[in-house]
Amino acid sequence: MYGFEYYIVDKKYNWILCENHHDILIVLGEEIANNLCKYDVKKKPIGVIENIFETSQKGLNMVIKYDFDTFFMDIGDQIKLVKPNGREIFSKICGISDETKDILIEEKYSKKDVPIGTELWLIK
Repeated sequence: MYGFEYYIVDKKYNWILCENHHDILIVLGEEIANNLCKYDVKKKPIGVIENIFETSQKGLNMVIKYDFDTFFMDIGDQIKLVKPNGREIFSKICGISDETKDILIEEKYSKKDVPIGTELWLIK
């Protein structure tokens, strides 16, 4: 089978997309990278909650195992939490720790609402 490569370039040259002859997708540019990651996030969870801490007057702090460099999340992003029993909770990100990348969600949820093993999905 013969290899084939193609490139798609933004009209304003803000981004470029390439699929090479090894079937690897390569992108350069923040706009397209963010859009592709958001699309990928819709098909699978970002990560799984490993630990939870309740903080007084701030919300629920969740320790999540995920690749922060791959998934671009920001304060205000809408999320879906899928519990191990399949039930879903919808919330938003209220804070992200700079050092550990732990996620803080709305204070209306408590530790009992979000068990360890819950999946985090980003909704865009």
